[in-house]
Amino acid sequence: MRLSALFLGLALCLPAHATSHLEKAYATGEPIPKPMVLSRLIEFSQARKAPETTFTNDAGQAVSLADHRGEVVLLNLWATWCGPCRKELPEMERIRKAYEGRGLTVVPLNIDQEATLPDDVRALLKQIGEPEMATWYDPEHRIGATVPVNVVPATYLFDGEGNLIGFVRGYLDWEDEAIPAYLDQLIDKYAEPPSAG
Repeated sequence: MRLSALFLGLALCLPAHATSHLEKAYATGEPIPKPMVLSRLIEFSQARKAPETTFTNDAGQAVSLADHRGEVVLLNLWATWCGPCRKELPEMERIRKAYEGRGLTVVPLNIDQEATLPDDVRALLKQIGEPEMATWYDPEHRIGATVPVNVVPATYLFDGEGNLIGFVRGYLDWEDEAIPAYLDQLIDKYAEPPSAG
């Protein structure tokens, strides 16, 4: 039992070298105080420049994080075969709706490789009660040039300039009452980040 817990802990940690290939953008300063529910969330001491990567949306159009400049982005990696994703996706959608126009957006990114896209995804979203939920698609795992794709769900945080500023891997209770205050501080700090100069 102890060994399995250890392996689970190792799987949820982001290896130190996983983002070390990304150029440093700026020092992020004092970290935002985290409530207990966010104890596994890591805020980087150095923001990292993320390569420009394009994905596709439900209409098959090219989309990228650049579409959300000026907003903090919670990029939520998920897959249709992932049980915890089915619980987390509706929570993330509620955050997206609550923060619309307020400097933060949630972008679900489906990483299925063998599914019939987007039909399998749309069927699952209907099954979990979110038939209108928008998602992006990355069957080629292009996001893997920026962050690991070996754990889902996983949420990666990007500032208003598209720099990677943190992450949490594994399921998180995004409906905890302490989450909104943290997200508000995240927006205040990162929607308009300092220049890299």
